Amino acid sequence: MSEAKEVGELPKGWKKARLGEVIKELGDGGTPSRNDADNFNGGIPWVVIDDIRPYIEKTKETLSRKGLKKSSAKLWPRGSVIVSTGATIGEVGITRIPAATKQGITGIVLDEHKVFNTFFRYFLLHNKNLLIRFSQGTSFSEIRPPALVKLAILIPPFSEQRKIAEILETVDNAMEKTDRIIEKYKHIKQGLMQDLLTKGIDENGQLRSEETHRFKDSPLGKIPEEWGVVKLGDVVKLRNKKMFPPNNQKYIGLENIEKEGGYVSGFTPSEKIKGNASVFKKGDILFGKLRPNLRKYWYARFDGWCSTEIYVIMPNSPEIIRDFLYLVIQSEQFLKLAESKIFGTKMPRTSWNILKTHEFPLPPLPEQHRIALILSQIDEIIEKEERYKEKLERIKQGLMEDLLTGKIRVNHLIEENDKTKEKEVPT
Repeated sequence: MSEAKEVGELPKGWKKARLGEVIKELGDGGTPSRNDADNFNGGIPWVVIDDIRPYIEKTKETLSRKGLKKSSAKLWPRGSVIVSTGATIGEVGITRIPAATKQGITGIVLDEHKVFNTFFRYFLLHNKNLLIRFSQGTSFSEIRPPALVKLAILIPPFSEQRKIAEILETVDNAMEKTDRIIEKYKHIKQGLMQDLLTKGIDENGQLRSEETHRFKDSPLGKIPEEWGVVKLGDVVKLRNKKMFPPNNQKYIGLENIEKEGGYVSGFTPSEKIKGNASVFKKGDILFGKLRPNLRKYWYARFDGWCSTEIYVIMPNSPEIIRDFLYLVIQSEQFLKLAESKIFGTKMPRTSWNILKTHEFPLPPLPEQHRIALILSQIDEIIEKEERYKEKLERIKQGLMEDLLTGKIRVNHLIEENDKTKEKEVPT
């Protein structure tokens, strides 16, 4: 099917053009030799894939003028569209500073009278599949800049482009605000966990300290007198049941568990799974053994199935409750142990034989309940914000589909805005 047919009938007032018709300049980036230290740290922002944000205001690395000259990189002006066209395709940002780019990251200077850069950014994000079609290569896919100029784009009137971008940015701003709230509460939780898992909280709800409570020496340092020290393998075990999952079951892969979040985003239909899966029960703790540096863990809220690359952990002793076990799995000490002892280079994994040696302080059961209750209240706030963020993402995707294709027009909003401005003009 041709691109023209995919576009269908153009909305009134819209045009279709090739990217090459609406740009002033386009080109790939470059990397100077790292054998010459003088090529770097010269203050010229140099965009690599991790630097690409909606708006690029700083970069981790900089080039010197010598480095810029000695490479194929070009200094792109403020307002340029930056798009990844190498191993990772489709990350898009706009420079708020003059910046060069690494190879595999293309800079685009649009004709500002034809296409608004923020509108174009959203167009590329929504049409990532079109970008992928232009890719080529054997070891990894990449887009050559000469091919990119053939990309067909839909162009509304300029005022409509700006209004579409404004609407989508409003949703993005709400998502960024939600992200900040989530990060704030995660930071609060980490601080509390450090105190609660080492000092605890007494029956009066007061955080223990050596000035007001009795502590004792232990292999892990000073701990409350009532506490003990145990190895993980002494109080928990793995649920090792694996079998082919039946249809219409909830299956959780590593990709469904948010990084460092303890939150599951969507499920995979079990009928799509072609091999064995691990069984988990409500209350089990899931921990990703593949690439443990991603810190993927989750407290199971229901019975289900998961990837065999996930450990299913359950209490094996009356001395520990499930909610407290979940906190131990999230602790910095446990996560660092998982990350420090890995096997394999391309697919690094941790081992249960290593993880079960983790030693941690264990409070009496009533105190475990108190600690878990406090931290679960923060978890509820985080989970609520995560759900809200997912809702915003669905709204954004729906708006992009409707606005960037002209299914829904924003002309009436532009007219209302113009009328408002007219009323504000003094006579």
